[in-house]
Amino acid sequence: FDVGTACQVNYCGTSFDDASERCAIKCEDDGDCPGGQGCFDGIFEEDCPDDGDSYCGADFDDAGTNCDDGETCDGGDCGPGQYCFAGVTTCPASNSWCGTSLPDAEGKCEVKCSSSEDCPNGESCYDG
Repeated sequence: FDVGTACQVNYCGTSFDDASERCAIKCEDDGDCPGGQGCFDGIFEEDCPDDGDSYCGADFDDAGTNCDDGETCDGGDCGPGQYCFAGVTTCPASNSWCGTSLPDAEGKCEVKCSSSEDCPNGESCYDG
């Protein structure tokens, strides 16, 4: 039994440094990682940042845009093509809403958005 490897974990990343700085997705092999990332071993879990929460996304940046609903994830509970990324600290505070006009968007505050592509047909994204 080697005590030096007892606390080592494998994480996905574009490089060893990326994987050890983010500690976002635990993996067993490269197949567990999103496109363009590999599975890196020898990362001490106690060296991982322990700030932020875990959110679903196609990649780490996407997870940072999906966190405004407050729904966190724990491992494999994300939809198809999505992964659970830990350490997300860049949650945007969205004050933008969909509507047919600014007064409409401010009046109903129903659908948050970052662009008009996030809105239902006939509506646009307005900063409120």
